[in-house]
Amino acid sequence: MVSPWMKNGTARSYTEQVKGQGREFRARVNKLLHQAALAVEFLHGEDIAHGDIRGIQANILVDAEGNAVLSDFGLAVLYGAGCPNFRGFLHDGNPAYMAPERLDPDWYGIDDEDRPEMNQPAPSLRSDIYSFGCLCIELYACDEPFGNIPLNLLMQKLDNKESPKRPKRGGDEMPDVLWKLVSQCLEKDDLSKRPRAKQVVQARIIDMV
Repeated sequence: MVSPWMKNGTARSYTEQVKGQGREFRARVNKLLHQAALAVEFLHGEDIAHGDIRGIQANILVDAEGNAVLSDFGLAVLYGAGCPNFRGFLHDGNPAYMAPERLDPDWYGIDDEDRPEMNQPAPSLRSDIYSFGCLCIELYACDEPFGNIPLNLLMQKLDNKESPKRPKRGGDEMPDVLWKLVSQCLEKDDLSKRPRAKQVVQARIIDMV
């Protein structure tokens, strides 16, 4: 399979170019987030969960015109079709972006008899929304959702059901209205409260400058 060359690299590297430039930084980040939300909405409309939404790797690329392109569908699944052969371990994807119900399904009462022992449950539409919330934090912080910490400390935070913190950097602060949306995406107590991809698109992140 051949895909077009993405001149501007990853979403993370593209936004880091204007780090510290306030409104220009927020405008660039918010445009990419809105376009990523549109891509997720399209997938979810086809009942497909992406399973690995993040900006640090080549999962969200930026074309020559500065538009976001969702890529890397190696963990994508057809939601609701049953995934008895899904083999998702911690090294498949980045745990910092994974919804808590994927990391600890027993805590959430997710009983998947088809899931092989020691495997994660397959991604879902709701877990994609959690990952999208982490993406928002990543692009605003220019860092991973929990920062650049050792894996053992990351897993300790995840085991304690901690959520990523609101990114705060001088001049590039995440707007209050966006943080409210991100907090809803990161909902971990009542998963039904997470917005659907369509609702994220309708929130118009691109206008939250």
